[in-house]
Amino acid sequence: MEGSSASRRKHTEPSNTESAQITAPKDGSQAKHDLSSDFEQFYLQKATAEFADDIEKLRKATDFKESSVPVLIAALKQGAGNFTVDQKRKVMTPQG
Repeated sequence: MEGSSASRRKHTEPSNTESAQITAPKDGSQAKHDLSSDFEQFYLQKATAEFADDIEKLRKATDFKESSVPVLIAALKQGAGNFTVDQKRKVMTPQG
């Protein structure tokens, strides 16, 4: 029974909230939407961390306005669209 206890623990304690949302039973279109949405959020976090210095330079530029923020966000989000559903699933599925 030890194996089933560890298996239960692994299933009920996902490593992050994204994996819990992705593995929950849903119809195909809802699961695909959740995967894309979760991946986009993950991608934006990684991209903003990676480009933090560049984003800060943009923010401090004299011609940077509040109206520039949505344009910057949209540009960063476009990068997430370069990945296939299978690639997104690989990134968002916990390895273990």
